[in-house]
Amino acid sequence: MTIEARITAASVIVHQYRYFYFLANELAHEAMLDKYDMNAFRYSVGTIIMSYTAIETYFNHLLFSDEYALRELHEGMTDELRTRIERMSLPEKIEFALRFHSNTQPEFLNRGQEPYQSFDLLRQLRNLLIHYVPERETVWSESGEHLDNVKKLEKKLRGRFEFIPPEEIKPGDMTKTFLYRLFNRECAKWAFECVAPFIEALSKAFQVPAVPLEKHWNLHINS
Repeated sequence: MTIEARITAASVIVHQYRYFYFLANELAHEAMLDKYDMNAFRYSVGTIIMSYTAIETYFNHLLFSDEYALRELHEGMTDELRTRIERMSLPEKIEFALRFHSNTQPEFLNRGQEPYQSFDLLRQLRNLLIHYVPERETVWSESGEHLDNVKKLEKKLRGRFEFIPPEEIKPGDMTKTFLYRLFNRECAKWAFECVAPFIEALSKAFQVPAVPLEKHWNLHINS
């Protein structure tokens, strides 16, 4: 007698954040390698988006996957309420989980300390790209207006990574606008290196096992 077994269904949970972490690493590496400034700008833009997305998908994994106790937060919820939670911004989801989940250590996600501060700057850079509204910008003036009107975000980013400050812009150099000053090779490197520390802080804050994040490309490249 022949015994046959037939598989009629299978399921798997995809750890998608690893894919975005991989892409962020690759794009940052390309930004560091490419000698052409415009290409480095493009790679940096991609690195910012993929770095933030890696963090966002990791926390969504914590919040909605059956692997973790955070799923208890939405067990028994109506579909409408669960949908509202899914549509929250990432900081709102984190705050929601910290407030209502019983087993947390919120000191690891102190808004006034690292790595939360860098995460929030990464969020602002990502939102600047996603929700960008074109506007006229004074890139240079004899009166120094371009120094007075430095963006608030640019001021916050001083010291995080190297970029061209307004005072170093020469007359007629119209390529050194706000976006091109910031989204450079060093920005890409900084953005990618924000990911792992914040994911580690999320793991500690919600007391879940740390996830291994593998770097495939070295970003410390000699020029």
